[in-house]
Amino acid sequence: MKTLALTRSCWFRRRQGRWGRLSLCREAALTLVAALVVAVALTAASAAAYGPVTLHYYGKLGPHRVQMEITIDEEKVTGTYWHDSVGRKLLLEGTFKARTVDMAEINESGEVTGRWRGGLNPIAGWWEGTWTSADGQQTLEFDLQLVAEIARTSEKRLGCVDVEVIRPVLMPALLTGKVDPAQRWIDSVAFLPVDAIVIERLAEPTFEPEMPWSNYYLSVEYRIAHFSPRLLSVEGTIYSYTGGAHGSYVAVPYTIVPGPSGPVEVQLEDVFLPGSGWEEKLADYVIGDLREQGAAWVVTGEVTEVAVESLHRFTLSPAGIRFYFDPYEMGPWVEGMYTVDVPWTELAGMVNLDGPAGTVVPQASGE
Repeated sequence: MKTLALTRSCWFRRRQGRWGRLSLCREAALTLVAALVVAVALTAASAAAYGPVTLHYYGKLGPHRVQMEITIDEEKVTGTYWHDSVGRKLLLEGTFKARTVDMAEINESGEVTGRWRGGLNPIAGWWEGTWTSADGQQTLEFDLQLVAEIARTSEKRLGCVDVEVIRPVLMPALLTGKVDPAQRWIDSVAFLPVDAIVIERLAEPTFEPEMPWSNYYLSVEYRIAHFSPRLLSVEGTIYSYTGGAHGSYVAVPYTIVPGPSGPVEVQLEDVFLPGSGWEEKLADYVIGDLREQGAAWVVTGEVTEVAVESLHRFTLSPAGIRFYFDPYEMGPWVEGMYTVDVPWTELAGMVNLDGPAGTVVPQASGE
């Protein structure tokens, strides 16, 4: 209709004289050119706005097995990666331009120790490229498989409960169009606390929407600690606020392995040989490590031992076992959560290599 109106106007002006006709037609042409320029600019801007998306990869850096989690937000890339056999995370910072990721690797001292570079299609199932040491003297090829997208879901329940759930969405099964029993497990565990806090709010008869304590908040966050086709270990935290001076958060890690009828959760007893003395060994190691970390209640003597029942929150990897302790367990709230890493070398002769740990203990898994 707009083009038709301009055409009629030009035709009418033609009868008004040559100069009027040329002026209006030139104005119409300039308007169309300007519109095209704006459209092209908007198309280019929208094409550049990719993300944010968080992806977990695993695979090989040269001869070394590694895990990596990166977040791409337009042209910015951040994340961490770690060697399976070490477990210590290194920071990653860089760019995503022209479908190429270029990231610096940064250690705990803030020093750049290497650089990752390779063309990346984030929705494909792999990433390949070259790692170069900071001094440029060493290069290694890397070949990583996309394991999961770390998906984020937000919603408001009952008009007064804000909920955020972060969980892995496993990609291998999605890429083949299959239903993944492990994903059903992940989803059920991740969303169970949502139902719990909604039920808790329903049990509260007071409705005062103008008061801050009437609004609840829940954050459930699960991220992959270690992935292999034979074992998935996930670290998790649940933070909730239902009124009071501050919220509360707890560690909720889990480890699952494939079973004949679906995923099976690994218990601590499954990791060790019965009668090997692992209980005392772990208790001594953990209390000593917490003392070295300066956990207040261990240092003051209020906590003198760690019962096996307190060691049920853990993750497994080729680096060892990581145990998690909530606030108020080993120190006041301000000290937050504590973790203790126990390397497999400390547990020699105690691990059941025919059990689930046999898939991650280096000498048993052939790494």
